[in-house]
Amino acid sequence: MGLLSSYALSATAVVLLLLLFYGGTMFMSLRIARKEENADSYMTAGHRIGFGISAASMTATWIWASSMYASVNSGYLYGVSGPIHYGLWGALMILFIYPFGRRIRKV
Repeated sequence: MGLLSSYALSATAVVLLLLLFYGGTMFMSLRIARKEENADSYMTAGHRIGFGISAASMTATWIWASSMYASVNSGYLYGVSGPIHYGLWGALMILFIYPFGRRIRKV
């Protein structure tokens, strides 16, 4: 029991943390509210997203838990070449879709 009580926060610490959190949220909300934005600019990020962020976003969307497990499984079955070949198709997907992304950004 003595070990658990040393990790508990006092009521004062909890109140201070809550005030800090809600005060920070209010500050950010007021600061963001001053900007003039519309839905189109929000959805397209003002057309300022480059290839690196786009590729990272697509890769993060493509890779999820079962994809990681499949890569490890292919490494177990086929050795070092397994994960390389498994990831190669994702990289090719990004390279092939890039021209379409450029065209979509112009529209």
